[in-house]
Amino acid sequence: MKCKSGKNRRKRNACFFLGILSLVTVVLCLSVSCNADRRKAQKYEYGVFLNADRTAVPKLKNYETVVIDAQYFSKKDIRKLHAGGTKVYSYLNIGSIENFRSYYKTYEHLAIGDYENWEEEKWVNVADKDWQEFMDTLAGKLKKKGVDGFFIDNCDVYDYAHKKDIFDGLTVILKKIRAMGKPVVVNGGDIYVTAYQSRYGSAADIMTGVNQESVWSRILQPKHSIRRKKRSGSISASICRHAKRMEWMFICWNTRQTIN
Repeated sequence: MKCKSGKNRRKRNACFFLGILSLVTVVLCLSVSCNADRRKAQKYEYGVFLNADRTAVPKLKNYETVVIDAQYFSKKDIRKLHAGGTKVYSYLNIGSIENFRSYYKTYEHLAIGDYENWEEEKWVNVADKDWQEFMDTLAGKLKKKGVDGFFIDNCDVYDYAHKKDIFDGLTVILKKIRAMGKPVVVNGGDIYVTAYQSRYGSAADIMTGVNQESVWSRILQPKHSIRRKKRSGSISASICRHAKRMEWMFICWNTRQTIN
């Protein structure tokens, strides 16, 4: 904008004001644009999305590391996530069997008890050779899809059935999965993992990390609703110190997450 020179001070002031206003507008627009780009480039650190399927791939790219049930994703889906810089861990339930799985009928006879508050699940006999071989085969298929690691659930079957053959069965399964050369994060499983560490002095041959659910929240039964815990600092600090002492990678999972 060009201002005519003259004696009229009000015109000069108006021109000056409009010039400043234009400059401020440009700066604000650039700032908004930069912030939008920054938000777009920002990634959340970690997310556990066990109910997600391949339609969630675009949103999952917003995370540095995700845990998904890779049985419901293709190799191509995993490649897309990798292309966006996202690491992918696959959920693998080795200690219980869920009635929505395609293999449920085949292994239903190996159930050893009801899973309290989770009516779709039953604890499974991990000492059974067929189950051990099936878990090894399933883990191998997930590895071929290109997952970066495994998120192992329900080692707590040893807490439910505190017997030597259950302990040994879990050990067989975990050692085979760990031998695939991928990181293995055990979700919970405190009783089994602590017993293994105490017995052998190290858990490096069965796991590389531990995930702890419900550090800052808790599950209210029977509707599985989530509530924030009133006190969690001392609990999470204790778990973290224990993980550090055991030289494990430690992850806190706030029970259930929606994809941002």
